[in-house]
Amino acid sequence: MFWRLIKNFFRPSSEELGKIGEVEIESKLRSLNFWGYKGRKLNDIYIPYKDDMLSQIDVLYITKKGLFVMESKNYSGYIFGDEKNAKWTSTLYGGKTLFGRSIVEKHSFYNPIWQNRTHIKAIKQYIGAGENVPFFSIIVFSDRCNIKSLNYLSPDVYVCYASQFSKLLKRIWKKYPDVLTEEQINSMHKRLSAFSNPDKAVKEYHKAMVYNRMVNNDKCPVCSGELVLRTSKRGTNAGHQFYGCSNFPRCRYTKSISQHK
Repeated sequence: MFWRLIKNFFRPSSEELGKIGEVEIESKLRSLNFWGYKGRKLNDIYIPYKDDMLSQIDVLYITKKGLFVMESKNYSGYIFGDEKNAKWTSTLYGGKTLFGRSIVEKHSFYNPIWQNRTHIKAIKQYIGAGENVPFFSIIVFSDRCNIKSLNYLSPDVYVCYASQFSKLLKRIWKKYPDVLTEEQINSMHKRLSAFSNPDKAVKEYHKAMVYNRMVNNDKCPVCSGELVLRTSKRGTNAGHQFYGCSNFPRCRYTKSISQHK
């Protein structure tokens, strides 16, 4: 118990871990830019979204191929996730207790694919991007983790380890044609740069709004849609009622009636 307390005391915060991941992505983007995969980079963007919310984007890379929206996840342990589920899991195994039981720590986190989907909507809404502007959603996990089970089918979504990021971006770059001019790239960068690296007050406001959204039982904590009463039509829960997001099937968040107070 003593050593676990010491370990937790020196363990970086989730915000510090996130910043480490962002710095690693930025470093790789600088290298890619040097080798001809040119673009304009922005990091730590807090862009206005609906209902007075802000959408926080880790790293954005605006290029002639389109906009690369990066979400950094600097976790360790085994990662389990599904595009259809609101929460993913990071599982850590820390040896055994004196009685031979396995020490297992499970941490859940919001589906980063849904997270990035909201980021992309916020960008599109603000800059008025049409359907002809491609967006690439890239989830970058730390090399310290092991992606054990992951299911997703969306063609514009990519999940990789940090060490695979450069190779992935090059592959996307070669696959897709040029669609944006230098003038369009610079214009988007100029408009969005106003929301990059904001002051502490903006970040605190964002945290407060996220907290309020999560404790407000009438709103979906993922996309801010209305929670509506539904009834299961099939499976072992057929006939049982639950609360589901009004934006289904785009958002598949659900909450049991016992959780809805």
